[in-house]
Amino acid sequence: MVIIKKTFILFVLILLLALSCRKGKTDTLDITKYKWKLKSVTINSETFTPHENKNRYVLVFVNDSTFNLNLSINSGWGGYKLPTKGDLIILGYSAITEICCENDFDEKLITSINGITKYNVSGRTLILQKAGIKVEFKRKL
Repeated sequence: MVIIKKTFILFVLILLLALSCRKGKTDTLDITKYKWKLKSVTINSETFTPHENKNRYVLVFVNDSTFNLNLSINSGWGGYKLPTKGDLIILGYSAITEICCENDFDEKLITSINGITKYNVSGRTLILQKAGIKVEFKRKL
């Protein structure tokens, strides 16, 4: 009986050690290799979701310093840096007005995306963050 208890305790300790060493997706996933579809924008605990449109609100990292983000009608470009895993610095994002102007949701998104400082990956979700702001994207297949 004592051997069983010791074996069980050893097993639990090894399991805890193995789980604590496991890297998260933020540490291992290269976010620049995927296209990301916008899920929501949260500003100070109030969440906004885009109108469903298959080809809009898609974030694409074009190269190692530029990204593209389509809006409801227009699109835009921005610069970014990835100094370390989990740190994402959005250097600026500007919409290019092709047709008319941005709607209220687009304006919220533009304001939210500028100045992002952190990212996290949870499952298939990319979460961009700065103080009081969270922008969530889902990885496209």
